[in-house]
Amino acid sequence: MIEGAPHWTDIATATAAIIAIFLSVFSLYYARASVALAKAQDLRRAPKLSAEFIRGDYITNPIDGSRRYQLEVSIGNLSDSDNAITRAELCLTYLMGGSAEMTLRVGQADGDDRLRLPTRIAAHETVAGRLEFRVTGDVIKGNRIEAYRVELTDTHGEIVAFEPLLLSERARVW
Repeated sequence: MIEGAPHWTDIATATAAIIAIFLSVFSLYYARASVALAKAQDLRRAPKLSAEFIRGDYITNPIDGSRRYQLEVSIGNLSDSDNAITRAELCLTYLMGGSAEMTLRVGQADGDDRLRLPTRIAAHETVAGRLEFRVTGDVIKGNRIEAYRVELTDTHGEIVAFEPLLLSERARVW
C-alpha cells in the first residue's frame, strides 16, 4: 500500500456521507411539498358556502299591513366537506320616524313550498329553494325600508349573506 494514500474504507465512508447528504436534501424537498399539499387539502375542507339571489317578491296583507317575503335562492357548497344550512334570517334596515336607522332580524316562516332547514348540502353541490319571511305590519307601517339582507348560517356558525337587488310587490290574495 502506498503511504499517505487514503485507505479504501475512508473512500467508502466519504462516498456514503455524500450520498446521505443528497438523500437528505431530496427528502427535505418532498417533505415540504407534502406539507404544502396537506395544508391545501385542509383549506379545501374548510366550510365555504356561496349564496345567490334568484328572484323575490312580497305580498302585503291589506287588513293589518303585514308582509310575506318570498325569496328564491341558490346555495352552493364550495368545500370538499359536506355542510348544512341551519338558519336563514331576513335583516330589514328601515328608517324609524324618518331619522333613526333600525335593523330587524326575522327568522324563516313556516310554509309547504319553502326550503326546509336544516338543509344538507353535499361537497361541491348546490341546492335551490324558496325562503319565506313574515313581518308584522307594526314595523312596516309609516317606516321606509332602506335595505334588505339575507343571512344564512351553516352548522359551523359561518354566515354567508346577500342583498336582494329588487323585490317586486305581488298583488296576490294573502
